[in-house]
Amino acid sequence: MLNAIPFIEKKSYLESYRLPPLSFEKTKKLPASINSIWSSLHNKESDPRIRSIRMILSQKKPIDDTETIALQAALADAMWKAGKSTNALKMVLKALKVRPQQWMANRIYIDILMAQQEFEQAYEVILSLKKLPKTPAWDIPLEARDIELCAASCAWRLKDWELVAEHLGKAFPKGVKSMPSELQEDWFRLALYRHKPDDAGAAAALLVSTKALDFTDAILQTLVQRGWTNQALPLYRHVYEQAPRNQLLRRRLVALCIKEGEIEEARKLAEPGALDLNL
Repeated sequence: MLNAIPFIEKKSYLESYRLPPLSFEKTKKLPASINSIWSSLHNKESDPRIRSIRMILSQKKPIDDTETIALQAALADAMWKAGKSTNALKMVLKALKVRPQQWMANRIYIDILMAQQEFEQAYEVILSLKKLPKTPAWDIPLEARDIELCAASCAWRLKDWELVAEHLGKAFPKGVKSMPSELQEDWFRLALYRHKPDDAGAAAALLVSTKALDFTDAILQTLVQRGWTNQALPLYRHVYEQAPRNQLLRRRLVALCIKEGEIEEARKLAEPGALDLNL
């Protein structure tokens, strides 16, 4: 049962996932006017950065088109981080109208869409970024893994579990072992939702090696309750080896051995003394 797992009650990693914030690091490839703004954005200056960008964009003298596009996206980001979501959305759409094929404005647009729970649209936008042409100097691209994690996050919110698994597989081609522990928990959840006992067993094997006993027991009991005893039994054996005096684990293992027809193993486990059935 899902409710038996301690971490099920908290939000999953993917349910809480957000794209990395724009870094705005200065570079010699950018004009001085942009670098000065990038510096204030990088240092997380709030209102001054909005005023500075607006001042440059409102200048009567002609501004290079590339500079204008970059500053429009930067202003959208500044507005978004300052909590001015309506203005941020207007500026994002304005920037995308001028140059739809860019990372910065699309990244902010995805943040806004996800905050508005428009996950289908956010999913379409994040996938479109895979096809962007060569990035201009002012733009701030995403790592391939962040694209896949964002897509997986949108799919999670839409409860499209197979799509979540597909994107996680692309984000971590070396499998569940290469995932951070928070994502390993999500992979375990995902295995339950997708009815994949081997995936659940692989995630459980990693989780039980780092978690407290009550957490471990809840995970393994979930496998047992699902009928995935082939995956649960070797894990219970391993956990019991680490804590051979634990009555609860011994009782769990004896019951599981009997259920799986491992009668001799169950008999040997019961030999050290009567089990406390009140545990």
